[in-house]
Amino acid sequence: MTKTVNLNYTLSPEGQRKAILAGLDGQRQVATTETVEVTADLLEYAEVDSNGGITLRSRIHWDTVPTAADIIAALTREEESRKEAAEKVKKLQEETRAKQIAQRSADEEYAAAIIAEIKSTDHLDPDVDFPGYELCEYLDGDGERRHNGWLRGRHVSIRVDQGQELTRLKRERNDRKVELAAQKKQAEENRRAAIVEEHGGYLWPSGMCDFLGYGLWQQNQDKRWIGVFSGARGIDTFCSSPRGEHIFDVSGLLPGTCIQGGGYNVSRSGKRSRESEFFGVVIRNDDTGLVVKIVGSRADALKAAKTVGL
Repeated sequence: MTKTVNLNYTLSPEGQRKAILAGLDGQRQVATTETVEVTADLLEYAEVDSNGGITLRSRIHWDTVPTAADIIAALTREEESRKEAAEKVKKLQEETRAKQIAQRSADEEYAAAIIAEIKSTDHLDPDVDFPGYELCEYLDGDGERRHNGWLRGRHVSIRVDQGQELTRLKRERNDRKVELAAQKKQAEENRRAAIVEEHGGYLWPSGMCDFLGYGLWQQNQDKRWIGVFSGARGIDTFCSSPRGEHIFDVSGLLPGTCIQGGGYNVSRSGKRSRESEFFGVVIRNDDTGLVVKIVGSRADALKAAKTVGL
């Protein structure tokens, strides 16, 4: 069966010139008709209106005046190209998905091995290495909640339960560290209390003394000094510190002497930081050692000095 078909297409500048040479008007947008045999290919690409009218539309620019068969062939090529591109995209997606699944499986095995390693060691011991990790929960493309981030220097995507287990083990370790720190602090307080109970104050070697061992200084201080005072203000004398090594000559300190210690850092701009100070009264200073009663203020030291030897 034959039928008149509407053809709508666009000519390129070259196509327009050829159309004019062929005796046509050479318009860029062309709407014309052609009587053709009605085929399945024609109906696949054509538009059919309510009255049965058939229209072929071409989206490319033609360098020659096309026939209905030319337009159908061009539309067929476009469809084949589209299907080929879609097939490539689908294949790439499938390959990417397969790699993603394989990588996730490897990540989960990696995480499982690390979790097993942690459990096989005393992970509560602060001195035992605990793998570093930084994970956050996310919702993947399949709607599955997972933990994504870094585990011992490797980027991973692991199951939520694995991330939660790592967090639980780390929390246990942190709780143990806090517990051990509290025990250590209590033991130190007990040690100091026992020394004070036995000697009446903190005990150091006599002669040259660094006043370490009781938390009187801050760490990494550039400057430290020990001074003797007898009034509410000022320092009477400073204990000498050979070569500035933060060890002081205390051989001249007599029982009842009030002392003050100070330490700090000085920046390039002259600003002080990490400042600390303490006050005390010498209880004893002989061959058995230097004993100093540490008090909270200068006034407390002056008051305590009056009771030494009583």
